[in-house]
Amino acid sequence: MKKKITVFMLAIMMVATAVITIESCSKSSNSSSTNSNTGDISKIVGTWRGSDEDETITLTFNSNGTGTSVVTYEGYYGTETETLSFTYSMTDSSHGTIIVAIPSYYYNNSYHYESFPLEINGPNLYVYEDDEYYGMEIIWMLTKV
Repeated sequence: MKKKITVFMLAIMMVATAVITIESCSKSSNSSSTNSNTGDISKIVGTWRGSDEDETITLTFNSNGTGTSVVTYEGYYGTETETLSFTYSMTDSSHGTIIVAIPSYYYNNSYHYESFPLEINGPNLYVYEDDEYYGMEIIWMLTKV
């Protein structure tokens, strides 16, 4: 009988240790994931503009985590403009992610979402795209207006 009680107590202690270990891990991972969206946004808030030979992009970052993208380019019928809304989050004062809802006219006017890493380095804002063949590429370099 003593042996059964000892085994039972040992089993309870092992379960308690496992629960405490799992609980402490989940608390630390929750706090880090919460902090990942609360980076310093003071550097990014405002309007940024960049251009290449074919198009100009203007990104406006609001202080509430939303923004607007305006792309102007020469199309078949002259100058065309596309405006999209986006959300963004910053992991620290220089790194974050833009999430753009892109209209998909082929699927009942629904949207698909794409995310683009961003980085502020000196006076420039770099927007990246993860290319299947070339890896992470800069698709836009913008400066604050």
